[in-house]
Amino acid sequence: MPAPRRRRTAHAHFTRAAARIDAVPPGPYADWVRYAVAQGLRDTGPAPQDVRPGRDALGALLASLCARADLKALAVLLPAYVGDLGTEEDRTRLTTALHLLHAGRSLPDADQATASRALAVRTARAVSPDGTAGRVAPAM
Repeated sequence: MPAPRRRRTAHAHFTRAAARIDAVPPGPYADWVRYAVAQGLRDTGPAPQDVRPGRDALGALLASLCARADLKALAVLLPAYVGDLGTEEDRTRLTTALHLLHAGRSLPDADQATASRALAVRTARAVSPDGTAGRVAPAM
């Protein structure tokens, strides 16, 4: 089987696994399965670049938090980031984690500004065409 076909087949399997993720009982094993499925979706996705809203600023924020070993901030953000299966619920979970970090005002000024940028992009795209569904509170 050619590589592009294997990639599409693998992505289809990961997509089906993501749709059934709630069948796994809650706990550490469920977290591990979620992270593995999310990574599989990222690795086999149709495009190499990540086009989700705010991902550039979010990547910069994560890089800065890792460089500073800011474990508290990473503990808030990483579960939502690593376990993002691309669902609306996961987008909300990630946006909420960003809101928590931003609202806490415990980040250095540069990271606070980066969190603001990530939130601005995410919340701007979270509003549906009718202006209501999916709305997320604006960044503080």
